[in-house]
Amino acid sequence: MGDPKAPTTIRVYEDLAIGICREFETTEIGPDLRELMLARTVKTEYVFVSVLGESRWSDGSALKVINALRAALELDHFAEFHKLVAENYTKGGYTDASLLRLASCIPGLRNAAFEKAVETMAYEDFLAAAEHTYDEADPDVPTLAINGKVLPTLRQSSLYGKGRLSAYVNDLS
Repeated sequence: MGDPKAPTTIRVYEDLAIGICREFETTEIGPDLRELMLARTVKTEYVFVSVLGESRWSDGSALKVINALRAALELDHFAEFHKLVAENYTKGGYTDASLLRLASCIPGLRNAAFEKAVETMAYEDFLAAAEHTYDEADPDVPTLAINGKVLPTLRQSSLYGKGRLSAYVNDLS
């Protein structure tokens, strides 16, 4: 995500079924990260996992969310959809219908290709690759890696709050 020529790469490991990951995306680091991407200062790689397994969302909705996010990426609406998914979590998880309802809130996202991708789990290979990447790194979630270096939890938590991630990234330059 973002400008491929950006000088800084931030990899985000997260599981949107976990409250701290949703908080991370909606009120902590997520807003700064979106601003940095729009400013072409960073490019972002997301590694989504279902750390708690499908026992948390027994109907498979954790994987449905990751699949739908990948479908949104194909249509250049990842950032908006990711934000909506994080902001609109429901205890019962997500269904195809609820994901499609959210997609309807973003002009140009909900179309036949997106609907088919959501309903058929079109990106199962992506899900497997994300899990493999996560397993290799074995981080807590949420976790940030900046230019390949995983930030320790204490350092990472010091970046929570408006403008802190931006200041940290600017100091790297």
